[in-house]
This record gives sequence, C-alpha cells and structure tokens, in this order.
Amino acid sequence: MRFKTSLLNRFRLEPKMSLFLSFFLAILLGTYLLWKLPVSREPISPIDALFTSTSAVCVTGLIVKNTPLFFNFRGQLIILILIQLGGLGIMTFYAAGLAYLKKMSKRTEYMMQQLLEDEGMSRIKETLNFVLKFTILAELLGTLLLFLAWRDLPVSRTRLLWLSCFHSVSAFCNAGFSLFPDNLEGFIHAPFTLTVIAILVAVGGIGFVAVEDLANKFAHPKNARLKLHTRIVLKTSLFLVSAGFLFFYFYEASHLPAGDRWAAALFHSVTPRTAGFNVLGMGSFSATGLLFTIFLMIIGASPGGTGGGIKTTTFFISLKKIWSTLKGETSVSVNKRKISEATISKSLTIFMTYLFTLALGTVLLTRFEKIEFLKIFFEAASALGTVGLSSGITWYLAPASKAVLIGLMFIGRLGPLTILLLLNKEESSTKIEYAEEKILVG
Repeated sequence: MRFKTSLLNRFRLEPKMSLFLSFFLAILLGTYLLWKLPVSREPISPIDALFTSTSAVCVTGLIVKNTPLFFNFRGQLIILILIQLGGLGIMTFYAAGLAYLKKMSKRTEYMMQQLLEDEGMSRIKETLNFVLKFTILAELLGTLLLFLAWRDLPVSRTRLLWLSCFHSVSAFCNAGFSLFPDNLEGFIHAPFTLTVIAILVAVGGIGFVAVEDLANKFAHPKNARLKLHTRIVLKTSLFLVSAGFLFFYFYEASHLPAGDRWAAALFHSVTPRTAGFNVLGMGSFSATGLLFTIFLMIIGASPGGTGGGIKTTTFFISLKKIWSTLKGETSVSVNKRKISEATISKSLTIFMTYLFTLALGTVLLTRFEKIEFLKIFFEAASALGTVGLSSGITWYLAPASKAVLIGLMFIGRLGPLTILLLLNKEESSTKIEYAEEKILVG
C-alpha cells in the first residue's frame, strides 16, 4: 500500500503540467484518428493530420485541407469534438465530471482554481457548473439562430442542422473552422448571419469570469458590483471593436453597399480576436489592413475565454504602466484601485515573451519560405494568436513551415496561461536580497 501511495504521489502533476499534457494528448489522439480512420475523401499525410488536429484543439482555424471538400462527415465530427474539447479545456470537462460524481479531491479543486483563476476553493464547483451550462445555452441558441438564418439554403434539414451546430460551436469556441469552401465570404450580403456569429465569437472570447460577473449583475442590479477585471475587459474590448469597425468600414469594406458595409466592418473588427472566420477575402487586403489585423490578433481575447493572444487585460495594464511611467507616477491605478506590482510584472512579462515568440516564429518561417515578409508575419501572428485568418499561403507551405505553425498554435493556446502559472510558484522560505545598483536605460 505504501508503495502504491508513493507511486501515485510521484506522478501527481502541477496544474501547468496537467494543462500541457491534456492538450498534448488530445492533439495526438486527434492526429491518430484523422490519419488512420476513413475520415477524408483521400489519404492525408501525418503532418497535415497533426496540423489539422492542433488547429482544432488549439481553436485556431488555420487549415491545410479545405474542411468541407476534403473531410467527410466523420472527419468533420472529429474536428468539432476537438474544437469543443480545446475551447473549454480538457481539464474543465474532467473536473466537471468529477464534480458531478462528487469525487473531486482537494488537489483537483486546487488545480482547477489555478486553471480557472478563481478566487476561492468554495466556488470551483459553482464556476464549473456555470461554465458548462452557459456554453451549452450559448451554443444551442447560436445553432437555433443560424438554423433560422440559413433555412433557405438548398440543403436537407439534417444537413442544415449540422451546418448550424458546427458553426455555432466553432464561433463560440473562437475556432474559425467553416463547412463552406470559401469560409463565410458567401454571406457577405447576409448581415443577420454575420451578426449572430460575431456575437458568439465576442461572448466566447470575453471570458467566463466576466460573463459570470455580468450575469450576477443582471440578476442583482442593485446589489451586485462589477469587478474591476470585468470593467477593464469591457472597456478594452469596446475600444478595440470600435477602432476596428471604423478602420474596416472606411478602408477594406469601402467598396461594399452601405447595408453590407457596416456588417462586414463589424464582423472583421471582432473575428481577429481570435476566430478565423472571414467575409472579406484576406488575400485582397492592403498592407495597412494586414498590419492592423495583426495588431488585433496580437491582443486577442480576454482571460478565461476561448480565445488566444496576450489578452485584453494584459494589453490594458501594460499601456497603463507605460502611461504612468511617462507621467512620473510610481504606481498604476484604475478606477481608484491600485494594480499590484506582481500583476504589472506578469503583464509585461507575458507581453514581451509573446512578442519574442512571434519574432522567433517569423524568423524561422522566413528561413523555410521565399514568400513576401508581411504574409509570413501575418501567418505567424495568426497561429500564435490562435486566430486562423490566413493571407492565403498556408496550403502551400513546406512541412518544416507547417511544423513551425503547429508549434506556434500550441504555444499560443497555452503560452500566457502557462507563463502565469509558472510565475505563481511558491516562494522559497530563504530570501536573499542583493545591493542595488543603477543602470542607464533609454
């Protein structure tokens, strides 16, 4: 018995390692299924199966095979399951199952507290319950609305239901996979469809912490007070969507009729953060349009959501720190609340690590491909941000370049969260402080 207990203790994993292994194993399983099972209309290479599985589990949306034309129903179903698992996180489903069976240990509760960034152990089961219920409700509502929007499509009711369900889950999980050969470019004159998908993307990307806080405020309008986190998320998201809308409205969508122009502009202000749906052809974007989209892709969604990027709160706090430093202030405050130095340090570390990873990935791609630099940079930013928008070069990349994008997608899905968990290690009981010495900077 002692030997068994010692063996189990040896294999107990920290939250960051559990998160890493859950995604890694899901990708391997998805790769095996897509490679070995009869899920496509022609054989798929191991690297393309790995790329597709990684893109689905990491809810990216970059593709090397046209999903509706290459994969049959079984293949599309496997991709959808991988998207759902990757969107919410495999550990979330695992812990929710244990909570339902009332077998969740204190260690598992602690692990989920770290992964969900929850404030207290007592709320873990409550948070998991909210996450799963809200996800089911949002995806069912999205399926219903898309079913009604597409009821005139020349397909059977069964096929229509499948299309609606697939795109609802893909949108809410910020995956960007589509069962239409040209993504959503065929719906450029369908504002209702674009609005529904944009809302699903935005709600999925805003983060469950903020959504739960808003739901609590809606249920108790007089007593509940929005958390500072939620207010920062909403303020930053509104700013980015507004800026994106104005840019795309006056530049990339300027050739469209007025009725379609606003819907396309709104859609493209939301999807780079971080769902790879597109209604405008990315290959026709100007250099300015690609650069602005890269900017949105780098920022991404919000913490606790289904999207990637450095996250809206990281972007906001980093800018506040820079602004405070320029004004000569020694601390950062938002809405009469001081931001801790630990939070500021983590935000700047995530920001700089993210940019370094993006630069490294871009350099590697330029080593393997003789393609216009901006398109390579765009592809790297899309992969690391788990966005899925493409400038049109993904299908033609060499195996080595695909391997680089696979690595970027995996890092992008786990990166900021993994870094945060690494920085949350318990402090050593022995502290050594060295003498300070000034260094010239700037």
